[in-house]
Amino acid sequence: MTDAAHEKYTNDYIGEVFCQVFFDVPASWTPAAYGLVLDKIRDLGFETAQDMGFMPQPPEARQVPPILMRFGNSAGTTLIQVSPFLFSINHVKPYPGWETFRPVVLEAMARCSNVVEPTVFKQFGLRYINRIRIPADKRLDSSAVPIADWLTIYPTLPDSRKPYNVCTVQCQWLVQDDHLLAVGVSRDLDLPAEEFGFVLDLGYTVNLSPNWSLDHLEDLLETSHDAIYALFEECITDKTRSLLKELKPHE
Repeated sequence: MTDAAHEKYTNDYIGEVFCQVFFDVPASWTPAAYGLVLDKIRDLGFETAQDMGFMPQPPEARQVPPILMRFGNSAGTTLIQVSPFLFSINHVKPYPGWETFRPVVLEAMARCSNVVEPTVFKQFGLRYINRIRIPADKRLDSSAVPIADWLTIYPTLPDSRKPYNVCTVQCQWLVQDDHLLAVGVSRDLDLPAEEFGFVLDLGYTVNLSPNWSLDHLEDLLETSHDAIYALFEECITDKTRSLLKELKPHE
């Protein structure tokens, strides 16, 4: 699916997109890999390096320092994160679109892999964090925002527990063997108190087979992206579609 299928909306509601691949710690791992990764990705526009400190690690990784290193571009919008068992490519707002983000993921993953040399990949994930702000002129009043007007999946409580300000719902299900689709909905607490919006968090995770390699990454990216986009359309109402068409880019 290309961006042509997405042109009816701007990308302004997309708060962050990231793709992650987890793998067994390679036998050849050394902390020197961080500097070598930066050398490999510098011509892609990644200029800064930040030590994010220690991170939780799987049991098999405990024999190595579980340090997460983050490499960023000059604008601070694209990040490559590397640890002894993880590659992650993140893009924060403003999101440039799938046709721009996908090649960055493919190229960055390939270059990181050439340095770190993982041989056993464990898990793949693609995630879209959508932040949908409801303008004041589209709310009944400062506090009344019927979620069902905007989303087809939403948290609810018994009438005796309403009104409520914060409530979340999370669902996940298998779409095929080892392929997991997930959705989360919550109030956007990053907005000022007088504003209101929703976070629609969509993810696609795959537990990878032992013979999986990055040669299969492009197909997996397309499969997961198409599934997430279809789920997004299923989760929003026509009222939300009209709102997203009205958004000004990077407002």
